[in-house]
Amino acid sequence: MMTAEPTPDSTDDKPRWRPQDDPDGLSREDVSPRDLPLHYMLSTTVGFDDDKEGSFGITMSLGGQVVSGMVISRKAWLESMQQLVRDEAGADSLADGLGMVGDTIATITAENKARREALDLPPTTRQFIHLRDARVYLPGGDNLDVKLWRADLRHLTGWTLGSHNRKGE
Repeated sequence: MMTAEPTPDSTDDKPRWRPQDDPDGLSREDVSPRDLPLHYMLSTTVGFDDDKEGSFGITMSLGGQVVSGMVISRKAWLESMQQLVRDEAGADSLADGLGMVGDTIATITAENKARREALDLPPTTRQFIHLRDARVYLPGGDNLDVKLWRADLRHLTGWTLGSHNRKGE
């Protein structure tokens, strides 16, 4: 990864990464996690590449909505979504398509990571969080329980450990 700009006393001559020079047009937001403690918890539990089998309970505020459930990896979410489509909708071809999407995402992610690493560029940061056994708290006191949930981390405004959905714990 690129390092800080060299100081007059420094022997490091590697240039510092700057968004305006990124060949992929990535911004600082694309390569820097918004919430470092959550980023490391997710990376430790579900992997930096979002492909490990760990899980933990979380309750979050996302775009003004409270969502609670069990964190899972993108890989586990896609596999579970594929099975859900197969079991509940009886749509084998759609489920197979989701499997291909998951494989394509994994391949593109690995290729981009390797390419950016070879160019000494910072990797992209996690953009989404995936949950199973999620509960969405709706206005008026109603709840919506869903088997799987995917949320854009750019809308995260707060979180705490633990799932309020007892089914998920």
